[in-house]
Amino acid sequence: KKKKEIEINDGTIIELEKKLEEANRKKVNLSESLILCTKRTQQLQNEVDECCKVLEECRPIIKELNKTIRTLTHSVEPWKKFLMKEIFLFGKKMNFVVHLESYIWKIG
Repeated sequence: KKKKEIEINDGTIIELEKKLEEANRKKVNLSESLILCTKRTQQLQNEVDECCKVLEECRPIIKELNKTIRTLTHSVEPWKKFLMKEIFLFGKKMNFVVHLESYIWKIG
């Protein structure tokens, strides 16, 4: 194999130095971006940890609320039936009154 000889002159060296500077600038920018990303990731992790903590604190409260809702629903059911019956009977009475009024008007 023949080795290629590269002609090195001042122009080539200056060009290589410029490319090296640009590469170093990009490296610094990437490093700064990585640092910012790492900080933001840590902030997000802290927020997630805080949310998990709050959720854990809420679990017993939610459980207790569910129990209370079940109890209330159970105790409301008989009243609901009673009220529905009363409304039905009231409707029948009102129907009778309307018929009575109309009958009185016919007579009168």
